[in-house]
Amino acid sequence: MVGAARFRGSARGSGRVAYRWLTLGMPWCPACARYLTPTSMETDGTCPFCKQIVDYRRNAKFEQATARGEELEADVPLPWHLKLLLIAAAIYLGWRAWQGIDWLIGRF
Repeated sequence: MVGAARFRGSARGSGRVAYRWLTLGMPWCPACARYLTPTSMETDGTCPFCKQIVDYRRNAKFEQATARGEELEADVPLPWHLKLLLIAAAIYLGWRAWQGIDWLIGRF
């Protein structure tokens, strides 16, 4: 119990830093109380509803690019599990096509 009180006290003193650490992996808007996917955020890392910064890494990248005079495009990579699904579907459909051709050759 003493350790928990010590943790609460230290987190209370550095609330903004603790919030940044918590949102490094998952963009969460505390004002709107919603999780934001990379496609639903603005390109500068802000919430599209309340314009609060929710993704600090994306916001830092956006600010560096604007300081250089560049414009960032929306970079949303294709998820690895979608790539895996597409490869598995292509292999499966190729195998079924081969079975269909083999069946046609054997039938006639």
